Amino acid sequence: MSVSTDLSIIESFKQEAREKGIVRVTMGGVAERCGYARQTIYYHFRGTMDLIKWILLNENGDTSYDSLEKNRWKNEMYRLLTTLKSNDWLITQIYQSKMWDEFRDLLIAMISTNVVQQFFLTCSDYGSAKSRENISRIITFAFAGQAIDWIRKGFVEPPIEIMRDLDRLCGATMYKLIEDFLIFRPREPVAGTN
Repeated sequence: MSVSTDLSIIESFKQEAREKGIVRVTMGGVAERCGYARQTIYYHFRGTMDLIKWILLNENGDTSYDSLEKNRWKNEMYRLLTTLKSNDWLITQIYQSKMWDEFRDLLIAMISTNVVQQFFLTCSDYGSAKSRENISRIITFAFAGQAIDWIRKGFVEPPIEIMRDLDRLCGATMYKLIEDFLIFRPREPVAGTN
């Protein structure tokens, strides 16, 4: 399927959500609106959350937050925030529905994969794989918490303000927190010793 076909399906999905509300959108309704067979829609999108994921991954939010190559994580987070903001009507509907928990999990996974992994590329080595995993989890929930809180408050602040907050968080304070985590973490016992 071509990009133009995907875009046609996404636009039909958004029109259905605007007219009927997100909880009443059906893949059959999307198929009818865009003129494709329902099976064709399901072949490319398993359901509503797949369509939403496509929007978050593929719509071109603003990526011009930071021009330094080492700060790609900032541009990816800013792109995600601007995409959320440009679809605030849809995200608000999701927040007010039973879909919220699934969407929140999707958002956390996307931040972990697309933002936090980029963040780690800017850092020096942070100990063992277990330490990196723990630090990654902390950073993921710090970033996701900011985005989720922003959604809950109704997207009041512009995305640039959320990024400035994250920038402050990720300044020396975050690096110091990670350093302290590694320094003060009890060493794992060596097998066979008490």
